[in-house]
Amino acid sequence: MPTIRSRYESKEVQARRRAGASRCSIGLEACLAVMGMLVCTSVWAQTPGVPAGVAATVNGATITKAQVDQAVAAASAQGRPDSPELRQSIIEQLIVREVLAQESIKQKLDRSAAAKLQLAAARQNVLVDLLLTEHLAKNPISDAAMSAEYQRQVRMLEERGGNQQYRLRQITVVTEAEARNLIARIRKGESMADLAKQYSGSASKEQGGLLDWLSPLQMLPAVSSVIVNLQADTLAAAPIATPGGWNVLKVEEIRSVKPPAFEQTRDQIRETLAREQRSALIRKLRAEAKVVTP
Repeated sequence: MPTIRSRYESKEVQARRRAGASRCSIGLEACLAVMGMLVCTSVWAQTPGVPAGVAATVNGATITKAQVDQAVAAASAQGRPDSPELRQSIIEQLIVREVLAQESIKQKLDRSAAAKLQLAAARQNVLVDLLLTEHLAKNPISDAAMSAEYQRQVRMLEERGGNQQYRLRQITVVTEAEARNLIARIRKGESMADLAKQYSGSASKEQGGLLDWLSPLQMLPAVSSVIVNLQADTLAAAPIATPGGWNVLKVEEIRSVKPPAFEQTRDQIRETLAREQRSALIRKLRAEAKVVTP
């Protein structure tokens, strides 16, 4: 079906459009994007008889400017700046979608049981999104709440040792006996780095077993429970069993780290609290609902 714009396009452009459409097997979104790029003048300017608030009509059905604005806002949220070209592309997409929807109804595809289930599920999803968005709008996350959550996270980090990082040296072997033998040799003065290069089965062996800086939160519990009680330049008294084998571990260095500033985590904290708020609403409504199951 030709659009309003086709009257203002050159024959060459129209030919390209027809040729492109005949080969369009790359999906609806890609086709719509290509068609949108071919638009070179404003739809609104070309339809002086269209009522106020209407961007276009398709076989009598209206596409409102509010629909266009909503789609533009969604695109802008993904980093695409508002522009006449973007709006023209979106209008074209909405036109084609309306054409396809009308054809689907014409073929009575919306009347099947499967289609009715899909349409009901889509409607339900929209209603859920509307409810959660409205709930957050009526209960906005305050600066005080975000500050309190930030302080809670900082305290929890400190309690779990996350405000310190450790530089470890590691030798991983298959058996406990091998590990204990290596500990004895290190205590007698042999270089742990040399022994790691010779015996370790871990990826760090080429670096003499030296690992990057780690916080206890990044370690397996079996390892962190030992490491947090050691001083710098201290070898663990006994080997530690992990899924990768038996580990000989030494704390080479310890350093303190500061948590990120509140302003750096503000957006993440807001999202965390919003997620908790949504979850609380869901639990409340679920508890209040009268549910009957077989």
